[in-house]
Amino acid sequence: YPARLPAWCEPQAVHERLVVETLNVSSAGLLLSLEESMAPGAGITVEIETPFGLVGGEGHIAWMGETGEMRQAGVALERLRTATDQARWTRLIGRLGKQVPRA
Repeated sequence: YPARLPAWCEPQAVHERLVVETLNVSSAGLLLSLEESMAPGAGITVEIETPFGLVGGEGHIAWMGETGEMRQAGVALERLRTATDQARWTRLIGRLGKQVPRA
């Protein structure tokens, strides 16, 4: 679902927290807009600011794309940090799903 949310990520190989933004989210992953390029397959820790609170999780870079100076990373989520994070994420996806027009 399209969703522009402030977020932070830390590639496991870099150990530097980067400011990013989500462009799209789903129950299984997210699309990030970022300035740095990352290697597909690299592990990543993410934190996303949702209307229901901060959600933290771990995953890996599934793919990278570039359009001009804009870089996008598809992140496959492997686990969310806590049960509270899972509940917040599920609530966000549920709300976004209700906003999508049905054909």
